[in-house]
Amino acid sequence: MVSWKDNYGFRAEQLLQASFDAIQDGISILDSNLHILRVNKVMEQLYSHAMPLVGKKCFEAYHLKDKVCDVCPSLEAIRSGEVCSREAPLTQPGGQTGWLELSAYPISDDSGQVTAVVEIVRNITEEKERESAAAERAQRALMQRTALVKLTSEPALLAGDLAKAAKALTEIASQALEVERTSLWLLSEDGSELDCLDLYELRKKEHSSGMVLQVVNYPSYFEALNTESRVYADHTYEDPRTSEFAATYLDPHNIQSMLDAGIFVEGKLVGVFSFEHVGETRRRHVDDESFASTVAASAAQVIETARRLEAERAKAESEKRYAILFQSSADPLFIMKEEFVDCNEEACKTQGDGFFVYQVNLHEPIITTQENRPLVLLTCSSGGLSTLVEKYSSPVVMH
Repeated sequence: MVSWKDNYGFRAEQLLQASFDAIQDGISILDSNLHILRVNKVMEQLYSHAMPLVGKKCFEAYHLKDKVCDVCPSLEAIRSGEVCSREAPLTQPGGQTGWLELSAYPISDDSGQVTAVVEIVRNITEEKERESAAAERAQRALMQRTALVKLTSEPALLAGDLAKAAKALTEIASQALEVERTSLWLLSEDGSELDCLDLYELRKKEHSSGMVLQVVNYPSYFEALNTESRVYADHTYEDPRTSEFAATYLDPHNIQSMLDAGIFVEGKLVGVFSFEHVGETRRRHVDDESFASTVAASAAQVIETARRLEAERAKAESEKRYAILFQSSADPLFIMKEEFVDCNEEACKTQGDGFFVYQVNLHEPIITTQENRPLVLLTCSSGGLSTLVEKYSSPVVMH
């Protein structure tokens, strides 16, 4: 017959184990020699590969070692009689899979001698991952800000020197995102070809150029660029927007992930700024996409500056040529813009005899004749010296 005391002791044991198992943190009770005396369900789940746990040394079951860990909070608690804590790796047969926060609480007998220790572990893997992700984001943000500061003060960008600016953009951007291949491409005038203006390879620290891709071969890619402005493919061979490049571009360079940002000028796609990760895939980061768009916008600004400077140079050259023609003409020439502006040397020799003026509208030249010699009055327009017109209205006599 089971006594009341025995029955109570049995129920107390059940209650103790149930209480153990209800706790969501892992609990182990170790003796002073680090043998495992008791564990709860959480520990059995965490270390199912090492079951049964009871009777084994903690470093054998939990850390897959044959000797005490270099830093052991349980051993320190036994020696000092004080609570000890530290972060410890969560180790599985395949290696570390996470992190634990481990606290060891000493248990003493009536004489004050520590005879056991209670280990409580809390899985902090998600917290560590969040901390690591936040640290990575902060580091990426710092590198990207530093890169953008460099770009804003880069002389080639400010001067609109597209060739030199392309090298600065690819190199600085590659270092900022730590991507192996970074390149700037421009569409041809007719939009049929994509020409590589500069490619920077991070490991080699080398620039190259000259590669040409035929736009017609990559319809999905260019449609995506025009509609989305960016293409981010974590897996280039699986993404339909980039898989078109497999044979001609991905395979030769072992490109696994791509982040491309369209370069737009006045709403029109004129080029591409590309980040290419080789060897393995690269995890997507939203801040990387924003940075790529900012760099592409910088490239667009350089292109606009280069075009403006070229237009200004062409205008200056044109006006220089016209000035030479104006002064060297054997005919008397005048420049008018609502009122007299200038005349050439031949016009200065003209006497005050009457001549005919053929009046046209204010934006076209005025052509006059004097004694069968042409006397031409040119009006200035926003584009420089106007060209002569062949048709004009009836003459007006001038004296």
